Amino acid sequence: MTTNDPTDLIRAVADLGHAFMSFNIAIRREVELRAGHQLLSNEEVHVLNYLFSHPDSRVAAIAEATGLPRIAVQHGARKMQRLGLLMTTPNDQRVGDAHLRATRAGVSLRIAATERSTQQVRYAIAGISAQHRADLARATPALAALSVALGHQALHSSYDEPDDPIPPDQG
Repeated sequence: MTTNDPTDLIRAVADLGHAFMSFNIAIRREVELRAGHQLLSNEEVHVLNYLFSHPDSRVAAIAEATGLPRIAVQHGARKMQRLGLLMTTPNDQRVGDAHLRATRAGVSLRIAATERSTQQVRYAIAGISAQHRADLARATPALAALSVALGHQALHSSYDEPDDPIPPDQG
């Protein structure tokens, strides 16, 4: 195979995904423990990540979008609500029918994990040759597009609004 073979690219990206998965699990646990939170299951993290880009979603919509069973979404939402990582909108009483969104504490947890991941990637990039760093720099737009194509979504803009609807005592 040549370096222009698409199979090489696909394999390299898949290997990179496995490497990221390995260190993200460790980083996530480290950040959760440092923040004083009970460790979240992969399903709970999936729900929280969905809410970062789709605030005010209902359990049924989250279950449909993530492919998780509705009961798993409900149980995870209740647990994360008890942990202060997500909340229901003020008029919703039951988690199953409620509009859910991350609290400031939930968003802070994601920001801390992202900062820690960024630090690890910075260390890894510093450890490769200058030529490879230059190659990666030129590929930045393609890497960003691939990240989105693989499902990465930024925090919803409503989490940045100065008049954030999250009450201060909730986050």
